Amino acid sequence: MLTASLRQQHAELSRLLGDIGAAAKNGQPGTELRRLLIELSGKLTVHLAAEDRLVYPQLQASPDMAVASMARRFADEMGGLGAAFKSFTHRYATGIAIDADRAGFNASYAAIVAAISARVKAEETELYPAADRVGKA
Repeated sequence: MLTASLRQQHAELSRLLGDIGAAAKNGQPGTELRRLLIELSGKLTVHLAAEDRLVYPQLQASPDMAVASMARRFADEMGGLGAAFKSFTHRYATGIAIDADRAGFNASYAAIVAAISARVKAEETELYPAADRVGKA
């Protein structure tokens, strides 16, 4: 089932978020943090593409209007989170940029983690159960 794969991707994203947080807390160089951010960005991009291609269109086409509406809401909300993550990764596009602004990096990263974590929780408690019920994803 597709949602099982997406849930596994969530676990991997959560692991990477934790690895980046631990690396930042332990004073790892900006180049290591940037390497981890690149890995996170790649995995997040793959995950979002799967949702965009497979989950949202199928659920938006559902005859169950509540499911279709929820899928549209999730798709619309994702744009804001995606833009915030993109802005963050552009702001800290190099290890030097991270090292030059550790306090800003840490604060911005904490906000990104909170947003991604909230999104993952919502997907796993609302969107994916609906997908499983409908049997479309």
